[in-house]
Amino acid sequence: MIQTVYASGMSLAAASAVLHTNPTEAARKIHEIRDTLNTTIRDLRAYIEGLKPEHDAQFSESARSILTLMQGVRPIGFDLQIDDALVEQLNERIRFHLLQIVREATSNCVRHTRARCIRIVLRRAADAAVLEISDDGGGIEAKAEKAPGNGLANFAERTRELGGMLQIESTPGKGL
Repeated sequence: MIQTVYASGMSLAAASAVLHTNPTEAARKIHEIRDTLNTTIRDLRAYIEGLKPEHDAQFSESARSILTLMQGVRPIGFDLQIDDALVEQLNERIRFHLLQIVREATSNCVRHTRARCIRIVLRRAADAAVLEISDDGGGIEAKAEKAPGNGLANFAERTRELGGMLQIESTPGKGL
């Protein structure tokens, strides 16, 4: 939810930038942001009440919604490949954490890379679920591990909590 609010702020900045040159586009963006924030408020209330935040949406729809929201921050293409049969076998806690990883990875990509496209794949491999997130941006610099953000640490913590393994492959200048 924090990433959604942050992305909404970035989207407001983008709307502000075109306010005088393209007021129709700015109004459209502001309307989308308002809808997104209203959904986030509903999700936050549901979370506080002990319900799952994205209770009325399928995993694929939620992931697509995240990617569409990020396109409002900066135009970026995406390729989303979700094994819906696999998703149905995952418990709610796992689906929740995977969506949070998608949300944060996408937000980080939009904010920190020059990627033109993000690819997200959730597939089965042997007896495990594999979430792969990649982009065609500039890659992670070695100093990123010491950066002030918590993105990579959050991924590692969520992965550990799920009993999984985090693997990051990046070459500066060649994307993630």
